[in-house]
Amino acid sequence: MRKLSMVAVMLVMILAATGAHAQNYNWLSDNPNAVTQNNLDKQIEVLLQLFSSLSGSGFVNTAALHKVGGIDVRASFVGTPVPEEFRDIIPTVPNPLDSSVNFVPFAFLHGNIGLPANFEVYGRFFTLPTGGDPGGNVTLLGGGLKYGILRGNLAAPDLTVMAGYQTVLVPEEFDFGSISTLSLKAYISKKFSFITLYGGGGYDRTTLKLKLEKIPLPPGLFKEKYDVDYPQGTVGFMLSPIPVLNINGDLNFGELTSFTIGASLSVR
Repeated sequence: MRKLSMVAVMLVMILAATGAHAQNYNWLSDNPNAVTQNNLDKQIEVLLQLFSSLSGSGFVNTAALHKVGGIDVRASFVGTPVPEEFRDIIPTVPNPLDSSVNFVPFAFLHGNIGLPANFEVYGRFFTLPTGGDPGGNVTLLGGGLKYGILRGNLAAPDLTVMAGYQTVLVPEEFDFGSISTLSLKAYISKKFSFITLYGGGGYDRTTLKLKLEKIPLPPGLFKEKYDVDYPQGTVGFMLSPIPVLNINGDLNFGELTSFTIGASLSVR
């Protein structure tokens, strides 16, 4: 029963990032009658919004695409403060986002490669040990395609649209379903000497699908599928102190506000 360590165990990625251990969240098995469908649904929705805020951030540091064969490798840190109203929705049991969790951080690795016809492909990666016993790693894998509608010059900005998909892989002991995010975004940027200003936004849809037969709790407590639609905007800047090094920071605003800082090596 210790495997039921969170509201929806596929969100172990969020809990692991806060330093939580599996054995700290066994309230589902200890308090099987302490929650209702309504407040459980609300709690899961809050966690999915948090996941969307994090996984839907940090996609770009400019809307300019690489030339064919151009590459970019970037490390990004994304952090989201957790508002007080997002915590302790279920008052009778401990909440994974309790009063001690007021900030959730992630770090991603990104890779981009320029393709012909104004296209660019990207991938992103994140992994983190779950802690506790049994242990293992939680891994996020994602990728997508960007298309340059407008290539910038001295007078015009760059304008790019993108579509991406991300999914979380967890240890077998935590495999009660799947969580994934589909992102559709558009970004605009303009370069001024050593600084590039960028902004944009779009839509993230996060889906949690549970394998109800693997959850040993009374039937009807969980739904089989949860969906959260999460619009989010971004404004930011990138500095280029030397030709191959870029440093960026941006603010991402939606139901939650997150920020991103990153550094990349780029050959355009």
